[in-house]
Amino acid sequence: MAIRRIPLLSGEAKGPVLGTILKAHQPGLEVELISTSDALAAATHEPLDGCRLVSFCSSVIVPQVLLTKLPGPAYNFHPGPPEYPGRYPSVFALYDGAQARGE
Repeated sequence: MAIRRIPLLSGEAKGPVLGTILKAHQPGLEVELISTSDALAAATHEPLDGCRLVSFCSSVIVPQVLLTKLPGPAYNFHPGPPEYPGRYPSVFALYDGAQARGE
């Protein structure tokens, strides 16, 4: 099944940039920018065929019931290494006294 629509869960600064990049790779792709859990709920009431949820640096927690409704996988991106997953990896690394790799 071709991906036709991406609800993009992201902030107002990063979301439009990522949306533009995604559309450049698949012309005709519908990207809906979402920044709140209420907007996410509204965007996922319609048929979800051809839909993939992408979360990029968002603090919104996607309910399991929504994830099970999706026809395929959802993707969650945060800018941290595997040792510090999540939204604020640098904060937890600082708390642990982690050193930069290669030092």
